[in-house]
Amino acid sequence: MPSVPRRGRLHSLGAAGFLPVLIANLVPLVGVVSLGWDPATLAAVYAVEVVLSIPLAGATALFAARQPPEDRESGVIGVRETPLASKRGAFRPISWLPPVYPRNLPFAAAVCGATAWIALFVGVTFSQAFDVPALLSRPTVLASALALLAGQAVEAVRDYFGRRRYAETSPYAVVETPTRRAAFLLFVLFALPPLHAAGGGVAVLAAFVAVKLVVEWSAFRTAHGDDDSAGGRLTDWLAGPTESPEDPEPIAVPDAEPDARVPVHRRTAVATGVLKTLVGVAPVYATGFFVAWIAAFGLFVGGDPSGAVVRWSAVALFGLYLGALAANAAGFALTYAPIEYRRYGDRLVAYDAWLDEPQWIASVD
Repeated sequence: MPSVPRRGRLHSLGAAGFLPVLIANLVPLVGVVSLGWDPATLAAVYAVEVVLSIPLAGATALFAARQPPEDRESGVIGVRETPLASKRGAFRPISWLPPVYPRNLPFAAAVCGATAWIALFVGVTFSQAFDVPALLSRPTVLASALALLAGQAVEAVRDYFGRRRYAETSPYAVVETPTRRAAFLLFVLFALPPLHAAGGGVAVLAAFVAVKLVVEWSAFRTAHGDDDSAGGRLTDWLAGPTESPEDPEPIAVPDAEPDARVPVHRRTAVATGVLKTLVGVAPVYATGFFVAWIAAFGLFVGGDPSGAVVRWSAVALFGLYLGALAANAAGFALTYAPIEYRRYGDRLVAYDAWLDEPQWIASVD
């Protein structure tokens, strides 16, 4: 699970400390060459694990305590400027979990679209070497991928929550790191078509192993290396964002009862969020979801699909579409609906009544 990098000197073993990771990642290739393992199944397991790791990162990003950086131009995850990303305050839905920060919601939501498109492009490249529907129908593929994902979840609980890494990182760093690695994997897979005829599934599996080694090396350097250690720009980029901004200074609210309180009309704020979503966002989302539906049909269904498949896939896609619109409208409502403007003499404070946290303070003039 990504966190704020802790760059220090390499330990006494130097790069030799990476040797166990190298050996572990070479085992699948040895199994294919020497033991007759199926390269298609192994490659599919790796692919499903990579795709599912992104929404897992989105879920853990909700707890990241640092402010998201303003400079996100070089990132793979696109989170447009939204006032919700600057929201102060948090709430604790479950006592044994860390607080959830509403400002992290746009980053957690952004991984949904990234996951869908990365899964689609991975499937497209896989279809050049494998029968994708047949691969995904194998119980061993999904079971093995879920087992690997469970290992990631256990590591997140142990390291991210157990060692309080969430207090040191921003939501952008949490979601950006696995998405960068998935994007790098896509780049490698798209470069493979010339090798498919020669190597088939072995070539795809070898690409996965190579990508995993580069990713593991970048993580190793992040944890044990310094800026002078060998690796270069690629491993630095794969290691993810290296800085998480400190939280801004708390707002000094006068210690007295306000002279006046003016709450935002919540139903109007919600209605405004819905209207802005339907006018500005809904057409864009509709185009993207429709293109993804058509592409997924050609990739994962193929042939002559039955009427039931068409109907239920359309229902599922429409449900995701409505969910995306609801999330966008909810972001606007969470930003403005809870605000109560409080006047203290010549000072005006915007106070979030739900989070019990002031958002900004300014002169009445």
